Amino acid sequence: MSFEDLTGVDTCAVSLEFKIARIIHMEPILCPLTSSLSDEVLLLIIQNLGLVDVINLSQTCRKLDDLLKDRTICENLRFDWQLKIERLDFVKFLRNSQRSALITKLNMNDLYWVPSGIIRNIARPLANLKEFHAGGTNLSWTHLTEILTPARNLQALSWSWDHRIENPYSGTEPSSFILVVGPSD
Repeated sequence: MSFEDLTGVDTCAVSLEFKIARIIHMEPILCPLTSSLSDEVLLLIIQNLGLVDVINLSQTCRKLDDLLKDRTICENLRFDWQLKIERLDFVKFLRNSQRSALITKLNMNDLYWVPSGIIRNIARPLANLKEFHAGGTNLSWTHLTEILTPARNLQALSWSWDHRIENPYSGTEPSSFILVVGPSD
């Protein structure tokens, strides 16, 4: 179906429909998905999408963005190292205050392309963060300590560190490493 076939149809709704259809890899339909499917059904569909598709879907309309603030979507975020998304979209998705309040597990393993300061700026405000994984990233020791300082609920941490990231003359290099694997008894 093309726009030429849609005489007398609300093109704004159709345009949104084409965006959604492109993201979830299905043929566009005339009635908007957001009004023809219940929130529960949409959430079931969304739970089977990859994180890039979820981030892109959050930008299509306000209703879907609000729906993507559901605990089942936000509680456990795992980013694939092959994540192909604009940095601004990635940061905007994670910096949403309603969404960030729901995140309890954040796995950024192998996101070597994300600068240390961005990782810090994303993880530091996550007040309910219980698990944080940043192995194979550029997260510096200094930025990790800035994340851990306010992280009162953190129960598990995995992180790898490349000493070449830090300035060897800054005095911030740790003399030992502590890996928190769970709460102390």
